[in-house]
Amino acid sequence: MGGCPVLPAPGEGCGYRRQQKGQGATYAEKSAANGGKTQVQRIPQGLASTSSGTGILNSGNAIICPACDAAARGFFALSILPRWQGFEMRSTAILILFVALCFCAPLVGVALTRRAIPLWYSQLNKPSWTPPSWVFGPVWTALYLTMAVAAWLVWSRAGWDRGALALGLFALQLVLNTLWTPIFFGLKMPGVAFGEIVLLWSSILATAIAFWRITPTAGWLMVPYLGWTTFAAVLNLTIWRMNL
Repeated sequence: MGGCPVLPAPGEGCGYRRQQKGQGATYAEKSAANGGKTQVQRIPQGLASTSSGTGILNSGNAIICPACDAAARGFFALSILPRWQGFEMRSTAILILFVALCFCAPLVGVALTRRAIPLWYSQLNKPSWTPPSWVFGPVWTALYLTMAVAAWLVWSRAGWDRGALALGLFALQLVLNTLWTPIFFGLKMPGVAFGEIVLLWSSILATAIAFWRITPTAGWLMVPYLGWTTFAAVLNLTIWRMNL
């Protein structure tokens, strides 16, 4: 019935299948060495097609054994490696893109903040539980990183098409996040800034829900951001009311 193209280890035996037509039906034969004896089993093709790890029967003679199967799997892994590496490179580039977008948001208001903190913000009446100024930098850095990873997870799971709504909401909240600093520090309008941060909070909540529906991990990663924005909104409101 033909030999095995790849020899297995000694004592491992060789099981193979061959497509055979007889009496109007297609059969597969399976042979295995068992204590020096050869056993042949005739199996209908539909069942034989799943009797090995690969489940493949070629037209003509198809010989499959454990060693052949392992070699085939190794060749398949090598054949898809360039495509997998390409996907990994693209995925890393998208992650870097999301990180860059998230960190571009605060850069818009950095100059305004630096001028306004010593000249205006420090003179405002503030509640006793106001965090020191140095706390905001590390907190926002961590939040922007988690936001970027959350968006990347959504893209990885849904892509641009199926993730369009969720990623669109993410972009909206990022724009609103960017606008708050110029309104509060640049225009020196805490009341208007509070109305804006309420819209920001709503968009973050909608984004978190949309992310969670695609992948729960991404939704949970937005929770710290939502919590900090809640705190910032309360602080914004309190400062506004204390300085009317």
